[in-house]
Amino acid sequence: MRCKTSFLLLILICIGQISRAQIYCVAGGNQSVISTSQYPDYLKVNSGYAWQAGISLNYPFAGNGFVYSGMEYESKKNDWHYLSCCYLDTRETDYSQYLTVPIGAGIKVFSFNKLSIAVSGGAWVSYAIGGKAEGVTENGDINIPIPYYYSRELHFGNSSTDDIKRWNLGVQTGTEIKWKNYLIRFQYKYGLTDLANPASTSYGPYPSGKYRSFSLDFGYQIIRIHK
Repeated sequence: MRCKTSFLLLILICIGQISRAQIYCVAGGNQSVISTSQYPDYLKVNSGYAWQAGISLNYPFAGNGFVYSGMEYESKKNDWHYLSCCYLDTRETDYSQYLTVPIGAGIKVFSFNKLSIAVSGGAWVSYAIGGKAEGVTENGDINIPIPYYYSRELHFGNSSTDDIKRWNLGVQTGTEIKWKNYLIRFQYKYGLTDLANPASTSYGPYPSGKYRSFSLDFGYQIIRIHK
């Protein structure tokens, strides 16, 4: 009987905690890049601007603390500049889309009336759902009409014929400001996955590359069951 009572009490506590969940609809922009110090002189990459949108869930606990999770659709953009043999000069822009799930914890560092400021940190995992590349090749080889414009689908996976790995894992830190039902959140994401696949060129293997991102989100609280 005591065991059943304790189990029922635990369920009620969990329900009570979940009922305090704050659910936000968020959207914003990001500046991302696949960066590394190992890129050789013939290969350059620049950061690009894109956007993201999704649902963010916050669970308050222990006074000023909270845990968070959710799901976001993220678009990414990267600009590549590649100088190959025969003096071919290729400039390519990659557009990719991801589903990202974060999980972490944070704490309020300032609170006044309905205004609060918090800092947080945690981890995230992303799954690539699609992408395309658009580019132009100029100069060089007489067998290729110059300029040569192209568009193709990006291939995600772990083989040497794929453009980039499909799964990406990393850590993040950020600051968020809440006022009434509104949310402003700034985050920095640091990828731990080497996204490059082993592939050979006339200059040797492609270097490793890891994901970096700054993002700014604006949100509005759509659900809070218990105040």
